[in-house]
Amino acid sequence: MKKILVCLMALTMSVGLLAGCGSKANAKIESKADLEGKVVALQADSSAEAALAGDEIASKVKEVVKFPDNIAALNDLTAGRVDAVILDEVVANYYAAKDPEGFKVLDDSLAAEDYGIGFKKDNTELHDKVVAALGAMQADGTTAQISEKWFGKDIFVNNFEAPAEPIVPDTTGKKLVVGLDDSFPPMGFRDENNEIVGFDIDLAKEVGKRIGYEVVLQPIDWASKELELDTGNIDCIWNAFTITPERQETMLMTAPYLANNQVIVVKP
Repeated sequence: MKKILVCLMALTMSVGLLAGCGSKANAKIESKADLEGKVVALQADSSAEAALAGDEIASKVKEVVKFPDNIAALNDLTAGRVDAVILDEVVANYYAAKDPEGFKVLDDSLAAEDYGIGFKKDNTELHDKVVAALGAMQADGTTAQISEKWFGKDIFVNNFEAPAEPIVPDTTGKKLVVGLDDSFPPMGFRDENNEIVGFDIDLAKEVGKRIGYEVVLQPIDWASKELELDTGNIDCIWNAFTITPERQETMLMTAPYLANNQVIVVKP
């Protein structure tokens, strides 16, 4: 009888300890500080990876799991294999709006950034044509319309001046090859018909129409985007492309057209 009681007491203590560990491991993540001891996911070779590396919380997370794209990372969050995902705010809000019971965007952010369009350093002609078209689109409200379509409000940053003279479309059959990540909703992604759509795609197509260029959407390995541009396989990088001092040194970047933050997504 004494042995049975001792065993029961030991079992009760073990269950209590396990329950305590479980509640700590499964505690809700409400802020960046709560990432301590957690498994965090992000897209490899992304601004999210750089933002986490530059934050003091990086040394406190249990593990960082890198995925080829944000969709895969969010799928693992849904499945419970990771505790949080760090990604672009525009992408996070898109998914949270579609599935508010599955995703929650925390108020904390790891880094603020701006999106721009990158061209080869010497390709000023194409850069200037695209910038002029964006200025005309901003002036006549087209950028606002495209923004409202994808985000429900106008978040386009009005950094572009309308051209002094009307744009004369080129009629020589030129192409604008846009390098992009086709798994980055809502900026550029494949819909149910496998067509590439998105906010950046609508902007690029409208720019192409105005300058008289055929827009060719070229999905690329995002980790090799600079190489794709340097070798001439694409004419520009246009897909939630973060402006950095390093990129401004090596390529021709437009002014910011969208402001963004690197945020944390968890289960509600």
